[in-house]
Amino acid sequence: MESSIKGRYELGMELFGEGKFGEAREIFESLVEEDRHPNNGLWAARCAFVLGDFDAVMVPDWIIEDGRLADGWLQMGIFSAAFRKDGAEVERLLGLSEKVAGSKRVAVFLESVGFADETRENAQAVKVVRRYMRKGEYVRLLRL
Repeated sequence: MESSIKGRYELGMELFGEGKFGEAREIFESLVEEDRHPNNGLWAARCAFVLGDFDAVMVPDWIIEDGRLADGWLQMGIFSAAFRKDGAEVERLLGLSEKVAGSKRVAVFLESVGFADETRENAQAVKVVRRYMRKGEYVRLLRL
């Protein structure tokens, strides 16, 4: 990354860490326009997610096609598609990685939003996730 881009990226990370998600989102979205690096897009999407703007969180085809789709991107894409009640997108994204599709985090989240049957095994975790959703604490969902 060129130094100007690197400095803005670091500022965006700092703002995100301080909970200034709107300001950080503006920086990361401008970086995506200049430099289609997966990290810029990932952090722009994380900002949108924690602000509850799930329609803005889409896994870009260019990241999938060039092989730079990180598990964090995929998980966030699945969560956002589930919030949007987009079953086709949830299924498409689940098909991209057995590791992510089989993870307990994804299973708990999909149970929490009604995309999977609830199990006794995940009951307590589902309650916690639902509490985060009720309170709009979406940043906590990224830490599952």
